[in-house]
Amino acid sequence: MIQNIAESVVLNALIKSLVAEEDSKYKDIKKGVDFYLGAPGNISPYIEQYINTDEKDIPFSFTNITRRIINRRSQVYKRTPSRFFEKEYTKYDEVIGNKNVYLKEAERYTRLIGTTALRVMWDTDGYFRYQSIPYFKAYFNGDQFKPYAIAYPLKTGAKTPEFWAYWDPENHFVMDNQGIKVGNQAAFGVNDGMINPYGVLPFAFLHKSVPVLDFWTVGSDDIIDANEKIDLAMTELNYGIRYGTFNQPYGTGIEKTDKIKVGYNQIMALSSGEATLGVLNIDAKIINIIEGIKFQFQVVERNNDLGINWGMEGAPSGFSLVVQNIDLLVGWEDDIEVCRMWEEDIYELEKVVGKIDGRVTLPDNMRVDFAEVEFPVNPEEERARWEWEWTHGLSSKIDYLKSKSPDTPEDELKKQLEENAKLSSEIKSLEKPKPLTFEERLGGVNA
Repeated sequence: MIQNIAESVVLNALIKSLVAEEDSKYKDIKKGVDFYLGAPGNISPYIEQYINTDEKDIPFSFTNITRRIINRRSQVYKRTPSRFFEKEYTKYDEVIGNKNVYLKEAERYTRLIGTTALRVMWDTDGYFRYQSIPYFKAYFNGDQFKPYAIAYPLKTGAKTPEFWAYWDPENHFVMDNQGIKVGNQAAFGVNDGMINPYGVLPFAFLHKSVPVLDFWTVGSDDIIDANEKIDLAMTELNYGIRYGTFNQPYGTGIEKTDKIKVGYNQIMALSSGEATLGVLNIDAKIINIIEGIKFQFQVVERNNDLGINWGMEGAPSGFSLVVQNIDLLVGWEDDIEVCRMWEEDIYELEKVVGKIDGRVTLPDNMRVDFAEVEFPVNPEEERARWEWEWTHGLSSKIDYLKSKSPDTPEDELKKQLEENAKLSSEIKSLEKPKPLTFEERLGGVNA
């Protein structure tokens, strides 16, 4: 249990920050998550503060470019990495469960927010489980890059979180937002002694980039800001289209008791000789608004090394895409090195948690080989690449089939290759001699 100095310094410092009613960091993270998830009910308050409308008026527009850009920019875990050990260890893939799925989401949320925590846990079903924590409070004791204690929300209310999980190297318990420990700790999975059984924080702290000035790194605020402005502009565009399409009738010198009917089949009579009617031509600059929205899209995507094809450029080749996206490739290479640090921190925790909770002893060291990011190529380019690799002995036909069917067992692929070779040979014997096709070479036919 926390005692004396630790309780007064560590816990009280965290409690002081928990009870703050206006927590700008919590609001910023919640806003980023809201725009990433794209739920209209969560996004509408951000637009409503600028536009007041009637309930029966045009609904707000939601583009959700945040998810599109974040997902496209987060490519390290798009393809499953390969993990190797100094000595052969075949059970690792069994005990990590859905680790790669969790890390794919963790990569996206880390790029969105800047810094997240990933808790490593042991599931009762016999494998690891991983929990992404986008928002948490951290306390530092001497090392500004390594938290000594953290607290993160378990349930959130309208403005501030209601319950918090607290961890330091010795203690673990749940408290409310006043720092008071809840009565039924077991309901939150806390042991009776409220002791941290691991001796370390069971969290890997994931950063978008290598921390320089302090522990926290900046997220993708530019994307969230652009998404908000584009949604606002799209909403204004819809209002412009609706109300700018028709001219606005007006009248002067008309008595309040007069009933005016306007229509092409109506005869209009004005009781006062000074009364006049006219029409205002509301010229909404629809094209200007559209161009402004496209410009916002282009700026935010260019700032994130992406490009928009508005359907006018055609289908570029794979090599052309590489040249056009060289900055994006360099960024992905940097991301891989950062994610390699994630893997090291996560694996160290897996060794601790696995040994204590799962009675699993993992090898001392692990090496990770991340898959290269590939751009789409046309069929001619793909065939030429595989032909070149086969000719120079850099890959086999099994490798080609694996690239097309990564989940199919290798024995099935070999069987398929043998059947293709047999069929291709039979076809070859019935036809006149001609140059072998790519498919025939794949099937094993000899000239």
